[in-house]
Amino acid sequence: MIEMRQLIYLDAVYRYKSFTKASKALYVSQPTISAAVRSVEQELELTLIERTPKGVVFTVEGETLMHRIRQLLSDYSDIMAEANELSHKANYTLRLGIASILSSDIFPLIYKDFLASHKDLTIRLDEDSAHGQIKKLLNEELDLAFNGLPDDLDSNKLRAAPVCKREIKLIMHRDHPLACLDRIPVERLNGEDVSMLSSSGVMGQVLEQAFADRGVQPNVVSEHSQIHGMLEIVLTCCSLGFVNLSPETVSMPKYEELELRSFQEPLSFMVGFMMKKRKYIPPVCQELIRFISERLGGGVPERGAPGDLLIP
Repeated sequence: MIEMRQLIYLDAVYRYKSFTKASKALYVSQPTISAAVRSVEQELELTLIERTPKGVVFTVEGETLMHRIRQLLSDYSDIMAEANELSHKANYTLRLGIASILSSDIFPLIYKDFLASHKDLTIRLDEDSAHGQIKKLLNEELDLAFNGLPDDLDSNKLRAAPVCKREIKLIMHRDHPLACLDRIPVERLNGEDVSMLSSSGVMGQVLEQAFADRGVQPNVVSEHSQIHGMLEIVLTCCSLGFVNLSPETVSMPKYEELELRSFQEPLSFMVGFMMKKRKYIPPVCQELIRFISERLGGGVPERGAPGDLLIP
């Protein structure tokens, strides 16, 4: 009979496409992983994996079954999490994705306010882009993400709860020539030196579309995965940068030398929570969702069945 532990080992090989990486991730020996995979193949009477010079490759049969196995493991994880909640036996560790540019808004709310009265919750943070976190949600490397909501979000695989609107603003040193303008036409950025955050984020996609619509080609001098590196370049007065903030924000107190400007035609998008469909979210995490939604958006996501996170 196939054991759940063996399927967990097989899933690790599938995710990492490597026996070595799977064994390191699970803190077990490589022979243990290999023996578990062989045992599953023998029980199923199928070859699931082929070893090639380029690494591990799953067979057609392996790929087909892995979709079912991964769903089974996801359901098993949810059952255990829900059982622990019902029996009050365990604390919960939430793997939470947050866009780095949102950290100054959300970190004080989580760590100073919410966690102070919720000792049963531990949070592991991921500060990837929206599309990077979506991939991790689908691979179940994250439980929940708070980030920009892409227009092309796959509603068949993900659920979302919009929280608030963010406006994209231009940020520059106060000595930059464009600082004399109250609002900046997008066209004025043609040929200007700019520093960009990752284009795999929602803000990057909105900017790229705005540039394309107007035939604008800024000169990208640097690209960053985190906002702090971009701001350091802007502080040198060598380039312009982009941030997304609440529409009413007019300054960044920690950066007194920098000026914020809205675009003449404001550019904005929604941020909110995302999670994989059918993923169980414990009550304490639902409380966190409602708390953040209320504090940042002035409201809460629509209430549904236990464990549900709905699109309002």
